[in-house]
Amino acid sequence: MSRIYKYTFIYLNYDNKAIPMDNENKIIEMLEKEYKAFLLSKKQVAKIMGISLSSVDNLLSSDSNKLPEYIKMGDGLKSSIRFSVVCVAKFLSRSNEA
Repeated sequence: MSRIYKYTFIYLNYDNKAIPMDNENKIIEMLEKEYKAFLLSKKQVAKIMGISLSSVDNLLSSDSNKLPEYIKMGDGLKSSIRFSVVCVAKFLSRSNEA
C-alpha cells in the first residue's frame, strides 16, 4: 500500500522509492497503479490525504476548496461522490507548493 504525505514526498512501500510531490504525472501514475481506477471514492481520498472519512464529509459540506474537485454521481442527497485521479494529483501538487 502507498501512503501520500501532504508535505514533501509520496512513499511507495512496494519499492521504497520517494517521489517528489510536485511531479503530477508520477502521482497520477502511482494512484492509477495503486487503485486501478480513474475515479476515487471518498474513503480512498481520505486515505491518500491522511485524514478520516468523516473529515472528508465535513469538508464537503463546509469548505470544499480544501479538497480536490469532485463529481457528484446523481441529484439525490445520498448520491455518490467521486474524485478524479488527475484532480487529486493536481490538488496534492498545489497544496505542497503553499
